[in-house]
Amino acid sequence: MTNFCEIPLEKICSNPRNPRKHYDEKKMKELTASIEKNGVIEPIILRPAGLRKGAKGKVKDALVEYEVVAGERRYRAAAAAGLASIPAIVRDLSADEAYELMIIENLQRADLTAREEAESFKAYVNRHGLAGGAGKVMAAESIVELAEKTGIPPAYIRARIRILELPANVLKAWDSEKLVYGHLQQLLRLAADPQAFKEITNRLMKSADYGDTELATVHQLHGWINDLAPALSGAFFPMKEACAGCASNSLVQKDLFDVDAGKAQCLNPACFKKHQNDYLAGHWKETSIGRAHGTNGFRFEDRRGQPNYHNFRYGPRPAEKCKECPSFVTIIELGGKVDEPQVCVGKDECFHAATRAAAAKATRDKSAPKKPGEPRATWHGVYFRDIFLRRRIEERLAELPKEPGATTLAEMLLLFALIKSENAAREAVAKDMKMSVNRTASRPLAP
Repeated sequence: MTNFCEIPLEKICSNPRNPRKHYDEKKMKELTASIEKNGVIEPIILRPAGLRKGAKGKVKDALVEYEVVAGERRYRAAAAAGLASIPAIVRDLSADEAYELMIIENLQRADLTAREEAESFKAYVNRHGLAGGAGKVMAAESIVELAEKTGIPPAYIRARIRILELPANVLKAWDSEKLVYGHLQQLLRLAADPQAFKEITNRLMKSADYGDTELATVHQLHGWINDLAPALSGAFFPMKEACAGCASNSLVQKDLFDVDAGKAQCLNPACFKKHQNDYLAGHWKETSIGRAHGTNGFRFEDRRGQPNYHNFRYGPRPAEKCKECPSFVTIIELGGKVDEPQVCVGKDECFHAATRAAAAKATRDKSAPKKPGEPRATWHGVYFRDIFLRRRIEERLAELPKEPGATTLAEMLLLFALIKSENAAREAVAKDMKMSVNRTASRPLAP
């Protein structure tokens, strides 16, 4: 049986390297009250402190002879209870031995905060298992060693240490319990793409779901991240070489972060886009999309706003000149889905000159074979559509209640319909109001 002795509190000091920084005020008061009534039942563990040096080499706390290794809460509560001494076991430990014992003792306690627990894991690994250099790498051996000493699974330790790589504002929200561990675990999935990480993090910190001021749930955050990530099934490039073991592959993350992967997705959109772009730039004509639509290239639909283009889907058909132009492209999503089959991303003047000439030629050529469902002239579809819409709008306006201001509303709706459907009307109104106008009929008028 190990003997212990009573040590005067004035000869004891706290260990400044103790990873525990938070002490629950209520629990400390309860412990103090218990010590006042019953004394300290379990001795604390101390080690000889030696001479402690302060600023400019001066001896600091000359009376201090011992440093706390385990039992910081009991030491503080005994002082608060007014005790003059405390039962203690003194061990002759080196600084490294004392530090390791202190970390393991703390980890076996139930009242560590989640942040303190993670910091304790990191402190142990930093001391035992880091290779030097700018890019320090966790040594797997030290994690396994700590797991054996504490009975905590290595995967649990590894995951908590990785959490500490997140930005300070995220960890602060974790400390204040605005975020839970699940939020941080999800954010780690985007660590390889700074832009995507920033976008999702800002949205999380400012989120308000259906008017609620509470932060998004972990399930909602998981959905946001998956919506941002392109499906690997949409990759045109050889995916096996680039994505099989990548940590941004959701199937790999399933094991790393213990998250529901569902389908294979890339959690590094920037990297995926580069691979996709590099491959398509050299193989567009060979792809099924390129062959199907006869375009000469592609543009990605940017999730922060589509590129400016003229759409052939509802307007004039591409002229022969257009089909040879590098600006005749297909708009695709990052995951390979076609957004717009055929568009012109060239200059307005070139587009209008080519398509108007083609429309005029088609109108003059009465003998040209007509496809099933195709109008007799290229302008007929737009023309008769506008007539139908005008009549329908007038019918709907006639149904409006005759209240003050109804006439003004009707006039505004009719004017908007006219401006929206007719290029000439839109340009005339814009010129009269001294406004610039996008003359692409398929794009909405700016308010």
